[in-house]
Amino acid sequence: PPAAAEVMLGKWCADWGGNILCAFAAQAVTLAAQGCVGLVADKSILMRSSYEEFRRRVMLGAAQPVALLDAGWGLLDDACVEACGLVLRSGRAIGAWPRQLASLDLREAGSSAVSLRSSLVLGGAGTSRVRRVATDLFCSLPHACIAYGIPECLSRAILGLPSLDPTSARVRIGISPRNTELFYRYQWEVVPSEIGVGRKWVPIANGGPYSPFYRSYDQVLLFSDHGARLKHYVSPGGHPASCRSHDLQFTQGLSYGKRAFLLNVQFLPEGFAFTDEGQGIFPNEASDLWALLATLNTSMVRALANTCCGQHKHSGYVKLLPVPDLATRGSELAALARGSH
Repeated sequence: PPAAAEVMLGKWCADWGGNILCAFAAQAVTLAAQGCVGLVADKSILMRSSYEEFRRRVMLGAAQPVALLDAGWGLLDDACVEACGLVLRSGRAIGAWPRQLASLDLREAGSSAVSLRSSLVLGGAGTSRVRRVATDLFCSLPHACIAYGIPECLSRAILGLPSLDPTSARVRIGISPRNTELFYRYQWEVVPSEIGVGRKWVPIANGGPYSPFYRSYDQVLLFSDHGARLKHYVSPGGHPASCRSHDLQFTQGLSYGKRAFLLNVQFLPEGFAFTDEGQGIFPNEASDLWALLATLNTSMVRALANTCCGQHKHSGYVKLLPVPDLATRGSELAALARGSH
């Protein structure tokens, strides 16, 4: 919205999070003080970190979510977003109703033309497909995300676990060159003797297809004179290149592609740079590297990441993932990860 509208919305609804939908939803909850509010929205409203205060104050405060339909892609005409349908019960109308969210996942159904009445109404046909979870769990999850797909027993089991960063590792964003055609090449496009730290080109972790534990890194970055050209580059649109995490570049660690449907983490050798697309994870203790690699590739962490992060696994989300004490079965986990790598 225009700047003037943003100022007005900020005064009218402090928790709007830069999304007009949040402002309308908050106002609707206020108006429907003794009823329910229904909305069809971009699914990011359930998990995006910038909407955390909206979720805490409105969706899990002034109201309670009671029904959710995860429709996936293709519902909102030409909008390239995942969509969901959501029903919020206003605080005054909650009363003695159980604080439960009934959800239905139709992402794999092939069609959104499914009878919601028979699937979501208590006692209706098709209730075996409906998942129910206590809404009090959501406030304790990273960013208060509406993680409807995680079994309640698992959610309660991980509540006391510390977050990945800073407890076990540092999760960081790397280099963003703003001009891939200028700065990126494949290894076979350059002279091999010019590849390496302190040379013209450096190998990089830049994400890629699903590949847990191991990835064949085949791209290099123009980094002559310690990246002087990159550090001073500004795109035609006026956006400067970003060389973040200087202290961790070329350090052994782990890497993962942020544009992944499923979180998958790989070993990152020493001498490699990491980027905004291939983000880095660096254990606090070098001895924990392989055990952490195994842990982050488990189905439990993968499911949690997929629910709390959405399609883009930015470092700000991944760093909050709960991880168990690696010392408990660290040597066994490390052996499994080394074998898989």
